[in-house]
Amino acid sequence: MHKLKQCRSTREAATEVVHGLVENFQAIHFVAGMGIGITSNVLYTFPIEVVRRGFHYVGLVYFFINLAVVAITHLLFLLKYIVFPKMYPERYPTTFWEFVHDGTKNVFLGASSMSITTIVNMMYLLRPNWWKFVWSIWWLNFVQAISNTLIVFFFIFSSSTSKEFRHQGKQVFVKINPSIMLPLVTCTVTSASGTQITEILPREYQLAMMIITTMLLIVAIFSSFVAISVLFTRFFNFGIPKNGASFTMFIPIGIMGQGGIAILVNSQNICNYYNVIDVVRDVGVALGAILSISLLALGVLFTVWGCLSVFYVYIGWPSPHMRDKLEVNMRGDRLLKWLDFELVYWTPTMWAATFPFATIALSSREVWVVSGISGFRVLSCIYGFAVIAITTWCMLATMLFVIPWELRHRKAVEAQDGEVNKPEGKVNDGIVSLRIIA
Repeated sequence: MHKLKQCRSTREAATEVVHGLVENFQAIHFVAGMGIGITSNVLYTFPIEVVRRGFHYVGLVYFFINLAVVAITHLLFLLKYIVFPKMYPERYPTTFWEFVHDGTKNVFLGASSMSITTIVNMMYLLRPNWWKFVWSIWWLNFVQAISNTLIVFFFIFSSSTSKEFRHQGKQVFVKINPSIMLPLVTCTVTSASGTQITEILPREYQLAMMIITTMLLIVAIFSSFVAISVLFTRFFNFGIPKNGASFTMFIPIGIMGQGGIAILVNSQNICNYYNVIDVVRDVGVALGAILSISLLALGVLFTVWGCLSVFYVYIGWPSPHMRDKLEVNMRGDRLLKWLDFELVYWTPTMWAATFPFATIALSSREVWVVSGISGFRVLSCIYGFAVIAITTWCMLATMLFVIPWELRHRKAVEAQDGEVNKPEGKVNDGIVSLRIIA
């Protein structure tokens, strides 16, 4: 009887742990897989040969970490919004259909799509002879990207027609930030990935791939500039996003970086496919390089604006009174007492800077390979080192401040008080409990 009770209590404890993981999961967690995945690509293809020899193996480690992160986040997503709402409707009232219609949450389905794309890119680099497998995953990713651009983004801008949003008036417009571009960036990322894997496909499939990737790129760029115009209207009227949302200012860079890769690689693919003479090939690649450099310049411009936005909010320049301190609420966890949380500047939305920086690093590298101009190699290294540092810091901070410590905190409070109490503070950006104090 004692063993039976012990087994039952163990099973109940395991069930509560699973429920704790599922309940703490938010769609923004997909951004972690997106950032780690593209960082592994940067490490694996670093433009400095001496450095790449070591980064090659680090990139493999990041790739396998990304596989685990993508698998776990997608499993938790399926449980929270598809499986558990049917099994425990009172505990999980939000269904997948309701989630897709929520304009504040469904934007992160774009991050889900891009996390899958990073796996496709690394599989292309690691196993180019597995073209059937890589191409099959790319087509699944293509469907996901198209769904994000055509359906999810429609739900985002059509959500303002609901009664709830109409009553809020201009408050809806104030809450808009660059994260609304995530569903649109997916088409650019999928297009760039498709142009790269085109060269390993049989010739009879290459022309179709070049047409599809070009159409994806055009749809993504034009729709993204429409979204950017809306964002700048919001900025001019209500200012830049505050607190953690300031890191979303980097998101538009992804369009520029991946768009540059897609244009440049596709111009090379077209010249190779038609086997044109050297003069025509040089002209075609030069045109692709010019367009790629143009998008690259816009990416650098948005980088400067994004950095200034973060400095403006977090460091207090040029307006010190706007500075917000982030203090992590770790009550009950004695293992982290040695950390001075006043010195820890991290917010979950910092993950938003990883993918855009990596796209500029990869795009600059492609331009350097084609043109041989060392300046683009230097630019690629600058962005590459930056994204490696940011991603590594975000991984470390996430491991310290997210799910394991949250669950440990709950168990500690339960043991002390006899019941499960929710931690003080509020969930900020859906990942870690943070208390924002002026």
